[in-house]
Amino acid sequence: MRSAFATAALLALLLAPSTAPAQMGYYVSSADAQAIAGQNGVAVIYRLRLDEGLWKIEGRDVNGRYVYMRIDPRSGDIVRLERGWF
Repeated sequence: MRSAFATAALLALLLAPSTAPAQMGYYVSSADAQAIAGQNGVAVIYRLRLDEGLWKIEGRDVNGRYVYMRIDPRSGDIVRLERGWF
C-alpha cells in the first residue's frame, strides 16, 4: 500500500504541469523573451536560459553581429544589451 501511494504521488508530480515560474513571480515566458529579443534585432538565438533571475539570450542580429541580452522576467524590461563584432 505504501509503495502504491508513493508511486501514485510521484506520477502526479511528474505529470502535473509545471507552475514553478508562476509561483516565483515570473510573468515573461521563454516565448515572450524570444519575442522581445526579436523585436530588438536578434535574428538567430543560440542560447536562451533563465539564470540568476534573468532571461539570458545569446545570438546574432541580421548583420551577423553577436548579441547578448538580459531580460527581467517580471517586467519584460531589457536590463542589458550588448552587440559585438565577432
